Amino acid sequence: MKAYSKDLREKIIRALESGMSQTQASIAFGVCRMTVSGYWQRYKKEGQVYCKQIGGYGKSKLRGLKTRSSNGLRPSLNSHSSN
Repeated sequence: MKAYSKDLREKIIRALESGMSQTQASIAFGVCRMTVSGYWQRYKKEGQVYCKQIGGYGKSKLRGLKTRSSNGLRPSLNSHSSN
């Protein structure tokens, strides 16, 4: 999912500051009310509505696996023959 533009996020915050409700802002800008709520909470807490990181922050699920042997199979699978 692609993040909303910085311009749109700033417009939403300006609308909320001017007295528009979160529900009205979500309808006016065509975004989910929870998105508006998240922007507003972050703005009140941190003073800005930057784009949060999307992906790339989890640990690799492959970390810690043994390396593959020269024939491309894990050593534990080499003992099985396919006749």
